[in-house]
Amino acid sequence: MARSSRVAYFLATGSPLLTPATASAAAAPTLSGRSCPSRATPGLSPALARAPARRNSDVDQKLRAKICQLIAGIVVADDDLDEKEDAFVDRLLDKFAIPGKDRSVIFPIVDPQEAAAAMRVLPAEAQEEALGLLVEAAAIDGRIAEEERAYLKAVARVIGVADDELEKRIVRSLARASRGDL
Repeated sequence: MARSSRVAYFLATGSPLLTPATASAAAAPTLSGRSCPSRATPGLSPALARAPARRNSDVDQKLRAKICQLIAGIVVADDDLDEKEDAFVDRLLDKFAIPGKDRSVIFPIVDPQEAAAAMRVLPAEAQEEALGLLVEAAAIDGRIAEEERAYLKAVARVIGVADDELEKRIVRSLARASRGDL
């Protein structure tokens, strides 16, 4: 099946389409609502991995949902949802204490301009954390597509991160991805 068809299926259902090539990943966590508690922290930034999941306020819940929506936007920006990207989003939902039944919080998927507008209104500490997660999500498959790079640049610029600093973060995340550290 063509990549764009797999992405369209993901956008419609929140679940990747299992093809013969991806059937071996069926046991991996997906956006279909299954989670894997033993893998709750890999793929998250160290600060987020150490932080307890917070379930206590509507503001926190909306903030977590908005960050997940931003991440979902970048993993499909290149019209190719890699299994590692899908698993990253699933782990993030789990870490942010968003139950699988509530996965619709990541929709609608946002484009780079919408992502930039959303980043602009996040609290400063959340902006930095969200950018780190976005870079990790884009790098998790070992490459940064031009669409992902454009998405990253759009959100980084609105929070004052220069292109050269963003490139350094991308290089570090790609190195971590190549070592399997994301």
